[in-house]
Amino acid sequence: MKITRIDLKLKINPNEPDMYGSAFLTVKNPSPKIELMINKQLQWLEFYSEVKGKKYYFTPLEKAVAENHFLKSAKIWSIELPEEIQGLDEFHLSVRYSGQIESDPWSTNYISETGVELGLYVAYYPILNITDKMSFSLILQAPKSWSWIMNSERLKDCQCDIWVSEEPKTDLYIIGIPTKEAISPEKFSRFWGLKRNYGRFSELDSYLEKFYYSLVEILGKPPLDSFKIVLVPREKGGMITRQGIIVMQDNIPEDVIVEKRDILILKWVHEMCHFWFNKTSVETYDNWIDEGLSDYISLFISKFTFSENFYSEQIQEIKNKISECEDLVPIKDITRQHDKADVLFYKYGSLIFHEINEIIGDEQFRLFLSNFAEESLRANQITTEDLIEALKGVYKNDWETFLNEKIEKKPSMEI
Repeated sequence: MKITRIDLKLKINPNEPDMYGSAFLTVKNPSPKIELMINKQLQWLEFYSEVKGKKYYFTPLEKAVAENHFLKSAKIWSIELPEEIQGLDEFHLSVRYSGQIESDPWSTNYISETGVELGLYVAYYPILNITDKMSFSLILQAPKSWSWIMNSERLKDCQCDIWVSEEPKTDLYIIGIPTKEAISPEKFSRFWGLKRNYGRFSELDSYLEKFYYSLVEILGKPPLDSFKIVLVPREKGGMITRQGIIVMQDNIPEDVIVEKRDILILKWVHEMCHFWFNKTSVETYDNWIDEGLSDYISLFISKFTFSENFYSEQIQEIKNKISECEDLVPIKDITRQHDKADVLFYKYGSLIFHEINEIIGDEQFRLFLSNFAEESLRANQITTEDLIEALKGVYKNDWETFLNEKIEKKPSMEI
């Protein structure tokens, strides 16, 4: 059972704490019981389905939430479907809701006078499974004095803000800022968002272009062949990537931009790589592929853009960091929510791809990246088995044994 499409209408006034939403959900292969997630502070106003001209109204019942529940800011609500709907291959559910937004643990979602940032993590729209990929439309009613961006194309020549995506997505990520505080659209820049700190970033535009087109040269064009780094008014939360946008807080210290410029650029390149590599599930260990590969590709390109020395230094730093970590477990034993996932998925994962690069050489590694990027864009989901098959396609080796040893055992610094 999954949601395959959502048609969403939102009313947001950033000067007021409450928002209003209505959603028309297309549900495939419904079970007798449906459990929807939505933000803890949002209240249902209406909940019904219409089948063959007859309306069925529901009163959702709140369900207990497990302690390790991924969406910390969401509640779970359950409804029982009548027999007339249970036998359908597909049915539609209409809901209306309103209220405030409780932010996620990383404080990356909010509605305020200085900015709006909303996505999957705060369940501002109804969610059945966090892994559901949905086509969507979103109609936004908001003050005309605000500018908005999403991880999708905006319809042109419309009187209001409308986004439509026929390509299924796992998240509907929307950001808004006061237009008077925004970077001028006349500036050709990879940056979008608040202008207050733009001057500190603007000199990095040329580096972004260089690295982006290096990626395109190897991986091919991503689904949206334009992207923006979106500067938002939050104090923490790091970077979040969705198709076509990399969202980050705009208060990065000056010394990071100047003295650690190359490291910052690598972080951006890692996020760009998710335009291609984003099909593993965050609920399984396979997510190490998206994170480890994105981390390593940024290093791989730096070898040719910065220097061999820079590349070697970064590889050694990763090894040192992993060696200093205690209580590490095998990759296969954890998911993204594990407290060691950053070290294991990102850092140790990148070392696994480094070793693959060492085995097959740069030319074959580029071929592998090109083929695997194409497969990742085409697939609904990517697993470690898919990675094994992709490696077999470019270089003869026992990749199944190689990878299983890496992910089924604790990290080894023999790499």
